[in-house]
Amino acid sequence: MNPNQLENCETKAVRTYFTDVDKTACDTLRARYGALVPPERLSAMDEAPSQFDSPKEFRKAFRSETGERADAGVVGFTQSGTSAHISTKSLESVPGTVLHERLHQLSDPKAEKVLGHDLYEGMTEDLALKNLGREPELGDPTAYPADRARAHELRNAVGSEVVDRAYFQGDAESLRRALDEKLRGMQSERIQSRLKGLEPLKS
Repeated sequence: MNPNQLENCETKAVRTYFTDVDKTACDTLRARYGALVPPERLSAMDEAPSQFDSPKEFRKAFRSETGERADAGVVGFTQSGTSAHISTKSLESVPGTVLHERLHQLSDPKAEKVLGHDLYEGMTEDLALKNLGREPELGDPTAYPADRARAHELRNAVGSEVVDRAYFQGDAESLRRALDEKLRGMQSERIQSRLKGLEPLKS
């Protein structure tokens, strides 16, 4: 096999890997959250396969679709109604990034407004890591670490069911009630302070 043939085989294998990662992410999220998400949102996810870009292609796509320059740490983005773009700069980060962007596609359109941008991104990353099945190792690049920590603490405080309804269905009222009840009964001043520091929920 000559070098060109070898390169073509390697490229094909990598592309197959990306396609498999994307399909696995969609299948996993549909199985876990399909009952919370309207069928049309699930269909829209299926009809928009993720795009896997070289770092140069990723920066170009980001500028083209957002009108802004991608920060150095950005490795994925999703615009409403379009395919997610995933940077292939770090192959190790691809599965988690795919899950993060696919979760954005499944989230309720009101979720970011209801939760506030920072908590919304933190919840997205917390869900991505939950579905990835492992925590980042020391030194691994992480997305929204502080926001994810707050989202994870919120999930532990009020439960996954309430958080998932807020994220996938835009149900702010159930989350607000659960927070109020939890705050009334909490003895930990540290957790009270952290939860009270969240942006006000919007209806």
